[in-house]
Formats: sequence, C-alpha cells, structure tokens
Amino acid sequence: MSHSKSATPFRRDIEGLRGIAVSLVVAFHAGLYGVRGGFIGVDVFFAMSGYLITGLLVEEIERNGHIAFLGFYARRVRRLLPASALMSAVTLSVCALMLGPDELASAARAARASAVYLSNVYFSINAADYFAADVKRNPFLHTWSLSVEEQFYFVWPLLLAIGMRLFRSRRGLRGLLVVMTVVSFAVCLRATSHSSPLAFYQLPARAWEFGIGGVAALTPVHLWRLSGRTVQWTRNAGLALVLLSGALITESGQFPGWIAAVPVCGTVIVLLAGAASPDQSVGGLLNHPVLQVTGRLSYSWYLWHWPFLVLSEALFPGLSVVLKIAVALSSLGVAAMAHEWIENPVRFNLYLNQVPARSLGLGAVLTALALVTSWRSLSFADELSERPEQAQVSNEVRSDLASLSRANCMSLGSSSEVKQCTVGPPTASRRIVLFGDSHALQWFNPLLRIAESDSLRVTTILKSSCPAAIIDVPNKAADFVRSCNEWRRQALHTIDSIRPTLLIAAGASVYLTISGKPAANSGLSVAQWSQGVRRLFQQLDSAHVRTIWLRDNPLPPVNAPTCVARALRHGWYPRGSCRFDRSKGQVQEVFDEERRSATGLHFVSFVDMTDQICPDASCPMATQGQLVYHDDHHLSGGFTSRLAAVLRQRLFASVPMR
Repeated sequence: MSHSKSATPFRRDIEGLRGIAVSLVVAFHAGLYGVRGGFIGVDVFFAMSGYLITGLLVEEIERNGHIAFLGFYARRVRRLLPASALMSAVTLSVCALMLGPDELASAARAARASAVYLSNVYFSINAADYFAADVKRNPFLHTWSLSVEEQFYFVWPLLLAIGMRLFRSRRGLRGLLVVMTVVSFAVCLRATSHSSPLAFYQLPARAWEFGIGGVAALTPVHLWRLSGRTVQWTRNAGLALVLLSGALITESGQFPGWIAAVPVCGTVIVLLAGAASPDQSVGGLLNHPVLQVTGRLSYSWYLWHWPFLVLSEALFPGLSVVLKIAVALSSLGVAAMAHEWIENPVRFNLYLNQVPARSLGLGAVLTALALVTSWRSLSFADELSERPEQAQVSNEVRSDLASLSRANCMSLGSSSEVKQCTVGPPTASRRIVLFGDSHALQWFNPLLRIAESDSLRVTTILKSSCPAAIIDVPNKAADFVRSCNEWRRQALHTIDSIRPTLLIAAGASVYLTISGKPAANSGLSVAQWSQGVRRLFQQLDSAHVRTIWLRDNPLPPVNAPTCVARALRHGWYPRGSCRFDRSKGQVQEVFDEERRSATGLHFVSFVDMTDQICPDASCPMATQGQLVYHDDHHLSGGFTSRLAAVLRQRLFASVPMR
C-alpha cells in the first residue's frame, strides 16, 4: 500500500494501478455488487511493492556498491509510521467511546500487534480458532497486509544485498528470486490446502507475490521495446486480468492458492508494458484523473476506509451498500487531509531527511506511543467489563457453548479422530448419541440435564465445522474437507457399533449460500444440502438407527454479545437492533427440504426448537437477562440449558424412550 521513492521517473500507469487496487479493496469492503473479489487489490499491491522496492535497491547497489540500510528504513519510517500511528490513535479513541468491552479489547490487541508489525500473525491465530472472537469486524483487520509488507521490507533488502554479492549481476540475482518465488508459491499451495489462515496471512505463503514483482523489475525490458499500440494492448490485457479477478474470484478456503497468480500476473504485465516503453503516454483507464488521485492517496485511503466502515456499522447497524459507499468516500476526505497535513510534511521534512537516525528515532517514539495507547485501551476494556451491567455479558462470552471439554471431546482442525465423551449413569440401559458439528454441541447442556433426570447415558461424537450431513464442506481447505469426510465415515461406523437408543444429529446452516449470513459467497445450494441430509438419513435408516434431526437455529446478522454490550453501555444505542427478523435468519425452504429428505424412511424424525428461541416473528439476542446467542450463530450454553424441559418433551414425543 506504500509508494516507493525511486530514481526512476514517475510513472502514471503505476499511480493509476494503485488507484484501481485500492478502489477494488474499498468496493469489496463496502459490499458493492459485482466486486466480490475486490480483496485481490492487496495482491496487486504486494506485486507492485516487490517490483518497486527491488528496482530501487538494485539501482542503489549498482550505483553505490551497497545498500544504505539505515537510509532505506528511515524512508520507510517517514512514509508509513506517522500515518498509521495517527489512524491507530484515532480509531482506538473512537472504539473506547463506542464499543463494548470485549470488542474494544479485541481491537486493542490487534492495534498492539499492528504497532510491532505482527497483526497478520494475530489475525492468523484468531482466524484459525473457529470459536475465537469474530475477526471480520475488527477495525484493525486491514493492517494484516501492512504487517506483511513491513516484514517484507525487513527481509528483502538483506536478500538482495546477499544475492548481488554472490552473483554480481542482475541475471544471477534474478535466478535467486525465481527459486525463492517458486518455493514460496509451493508453500502457498500447500498451506491453502492444509491451513488457510497461514496461506492468507503469513509472509512465507505470500512472498511469491513480492517475488514475481521483483523478478519483473530485473527483467531486461530494453531487449523488447514495444510500439505504442502494442504497449496499450499488453497493458489492457494485464489490466483485464486484474479487473476480472476483482469481479469473479470469490472469498473461499481455496484462496490464495493458484488463483491468486491471476491478478499478480496481470499486475506484472501492466508494469512490464509500461517499463518496455516508458516514453509512451499512458492513456486509457490508468490515466483517468480519479484513479491518479486515488492512487496518490492509496496508502492513506487504505488506512482509513476500514475503521470508518466498521465503526459506522457499529453506530448504525444494517447500513445499506449505498450508505457504506458514502462512508468509504468520506474516509477518502480524511485520508486526503492526513496525506496533506501529516504524511507529506513528515516524509519530506529536511531535518529528518538529513540524518537517518532521526527518522528511526521518530519511528521508535511512534511505536512506543502506539503500544501505550493500545495498553491503555485494554485497561479501559477491563474496567468496562467489571461494571455491573457488563459483567454478565462478559462472563457469558468467556464461557463455552457447553459444559464439555472441546479439547478432549471434539475433533478439531484437520484431525479425523473420532472422540467420544459419555455422561450419565454407567448402568443406564438407554443411550443417546449427539452427532454433528458445533451446532450439535450447543445442545449438550440440556441433554446433560435430561440424562441426569431420566437416567440416560449421553455420548458425544462431534467435530468442529463438520456437519452430520454427508457433504463436502464449502469454503474450507482441501485437507480439512478430506478430514471431515473421513471423520464422518468413521463416526457413522462407530454409531452403528454403539447401537444407541436414539441418535440426535444436527448441522449448521451457515454452510448454505442462503443461510442469511451476509458473507456467504460460495456455499451450498438448498438442493446440495438436502442431498447430503438424504444420504445421511438413508445410511442411518438402513442400519435401523432411530434418528432425530434438530432444526438449526435462526442466525443473527451480527455478533449478539457485541450488540447487547453496546446497548447496555449506551442509552442512545438502538436496542431494536439487538433483535432480528426470524425469516431473514432462518429460511423455511431449508427445513422443508430436510423433512422431504426423509420421505420413505422409517427411523427419522424432526424436532424444531425455533419457537423457544424466537417467540414471535422477531428473535431477541438476549432475554430476561440471559444471552440467547454466544456469538453470531451459536446459541449460548446458559440459554439452551433453560430449554431442557421442552427439548425432553419433544424428543420423547418423537421417539418414545420408555
């Protein structure tokens, strides 16, 4: 997202490409229709950074015989830190005024990680934890890419210096970068299949994008000078790859993977076309004044747009796409002011420019201030959580979905091990098996109460993010899909050997495109889901296993504890936003198809607890001082415990247990 100072002439094509990249990212975050792959703007920036930084540093080595590392890092400090420190301080201040304690704490931790260029690691860890706080609404989420770039700046100059000393030529260095790029791309492909968060957030799996840009910078373009017409055709072809990627690539567990090479290669084609004929006028889209302006402000706009969107959504829940675009454009105005009053004055300050140590000292001070600000925000979040009106919400958020050890009783990650945990009298003759994903787990507490009152044994066979329905889980790494299918196969074999009195199965509707969750881009269709449910029912029915399918709960549009905490903190916060329309959170067609899937089968029944969750057409996120939801799709363990009597009645009415 940064601009690199170079001895090479200013290139309007690069400025326009920056404008396109940041516009794609902002449009994607605002939810603009037709830009579902706008996040690839970050990949465009990575490739451009590799191209520009490599060209700058290799020119310096050839000119001076070495890299002035202190000067390089001093320029990075002046260019990047004042703007990011300002954004961080302002964002945390607004968060402290608006947000609930837990989401404020999450934002402060991310800001702290960003201050030391490790927010990509922070978000990678949290994204890998299915039950962690939702990272998608963190106002510092966008800083992950800035941390990746900063880590690149730490490693890349040393790599180039060593490469030039070893090979003493651009050709030899280019060969080294090709090897590094191929290795990193292999890491990316493997990580995409085995650990999506690592592939998405971590530098080793992203370095190939910088590497391709670096290889392009070392390509001897003077050997293939192009005519103006050919330059335009070549540039347009590369630009088409970038724009089509922004329109067609979807956010899924298979990204970045090989598909990320499409926008990266498109970026490199645009860069090489411009370098092959630098005296040609840019023309076309890249020369548009709007893109030239947004390109110049790209780093500032990238910094400010995401906090504006997240905090505006917190202030006015349910913002339309039109209003989100208006918010994003207003952040561009703030970005322009920050660029004019903070970035440029610091970047071109003569006093700082004269001695690199002064800039590095400024960087140390700004980093320390950012750490202090984040620490104070964390302390304030703790103070808020101890206030009487917030204590219950905070305690319930920190509790689990159920009184069951997930580490010991639930298959997690890419493990296919079938773990079993059993509660109830060992001598009980009747046995219930709870089977499925975390939306089955959320019903363990009431089943525990039923087991205690009716002398039943309850055995859990659960895997996070792996539903009982026999489907390939969408938007997950290939390794996880394989482990889920293998776990389910073994689990069904185990169930057959147990011969339970009753099997209770469940699966989250978040796997469906029409589940009501706003970010569902490439989920299953209702038909695909019902086919998976039918396959499960047929297998269980043929084994004469009495089965009850629990209808999935309505899904709130936002994190419920977050909404409730904000409403408890601020009298002005719209409490109605902590209720949602049941028809939007739960699609009737899904349950109709699930029941239709049992047609002709003898041992399958259904239980629907929706009326206990949503007493009328709207669903509360909290009731009688009790959180109904643990997050943005799981029910809270405390709430489901209160439903034990009704659940018992409906289970036993469907399948007599006497």
